Amino acid sequence: RARIEASLVEAPGHVGPRSLSLDPPAGTPSLARADALGLATLRLGSVHPSTCELDGRLRAEYFIGAISDGVPNLVRRFRPDALPDRPDEPVGGAVVEFRVVVHRWPRAGDLITVRSGLAGFTDKVFQLVHWVLDAERGDAVASAAGIAVSFNLKTRKLVPIAEETRAHLQGMTIAGLAL
Repeated sequence: RARIEASLVEAPGHVGPRSLSLDPPAGTPSLARADALGLATLRLGSVHPSTCELDGRLRAEYFIGAISDGVPNLVRRFRPDALPDRPDEPVGGAVVEFRVVVHRWPRAGDLITVRSGLAGFTDKVFQLVHWVLDAERGDAVASAAGIAVSFNLKTRKLVPIAEETRAHLQGMTIAGLAL
């Protein structure tokens, strides 16, 4: 441990987050708060033993997996045009920043739900917040914030959010939604 600590260096400023804060979470996510805020349900299921460490706790990468598997369902709600086929402009998406805060480690057999919402947006960027919650106890397992973009798969350029989509997103933005 001492050798590891001795090898740590300060990260250069240009490698830090650009849009997400590293401040401690302001509140405590819960199933009751998710319901009150109208967060969308992206996933509901049990923690399978194959996704756990030998001690029965969920492996870290499955927090992100639980969220990412449901994101296409959330994005469809954001776009009034439901992402129509555009053969001349094939569009993909990417998360360019992501922060996960683990509140407690779920165990094999626990029921978890992912609840998500739109915290904000600009002309090209979506800010999403996800809460991974214990579906039986109602407390937080993890929370995450992500900065997502749409881009043209041919040109690799960001695709601006259409004006009619921005008007639709205004009504879906949840004020104060955070980790």
